[in-house]
Amino acid sequence: MKYPFGEKNLQALYLLWANDRFKTDFKNLCRKYNFPSDDESIDGKEMLEFLKDPKSMEFFKEVVELIYKYNLSQVFGILIAFLIDKGHLAETAKGEKVNIDLEEMTKFFLASSGIKISSESEEYFDLRINKKATSKDIQSYWSTLGKKSGRIKQSKNEERDYEVLRLRIAGKKYREIADEINNDPRFAKKKKLNYQDISVIIKRLKDKAKSISHKDS
Repeated sequence: MKYPFGEKNLQALYLLWANDRFKTDFKNLCRKYNFPSDDESIDGKEMLEFLKDPKSMEFFKEVVELIYKYNLSQVFGILIAFLIDKGHLAETAKGEKVNIDLEEMTKFFLASSGIKISSESEEYFDLRINKKATSKDIQSYWSTLGKKSGRIKQSKNEERDYEVLRLRIAGKKYREIADEINNDPRFAKKKKLNYQDISVIIKRLKDKAKSISHKDS
């Protein structure tokens, strides 16, 4: 899959939602500013109205403060901004499947650091770099461009385990999760999971969620 940078960090966002303290703080922040709880209104009208309201800037400011509070990488802030821009943030918080253009997500990350791909071919990228972009910004995202033609190597069961976590965030019971995973064609060749397996996977990822930091992301 092309542009795996966005995919990797989207998985990390599900870890954030599995961090009970972060999720509670974020829910309180959304309640404080009346952030739209979903995007089911016609043409995203509810979200558009929120973004037009001057108080939305205060909301985003506190989101940044929350990211610093949990010692998160700036990537999470950019990812949250991207999901808000596309109207997907509430969906991920509820554990729903989100169809995202990973190429668009990667370019959004780059642009947020003052970097833009003006053109590209099989062998070359032509970049436009904002004068305000720092060398650190460029170094942070350079590997993204270099790896765009292939997938980031994942552990043997990583995709399956994150799907387990997403289903749990969505409110599924352990036995329901086991049934869905065992019937998912993507995991047909893997070991069939039972209730206890699901419990172990969720506990391991929730423990990992508690330790998310600059080093982990």
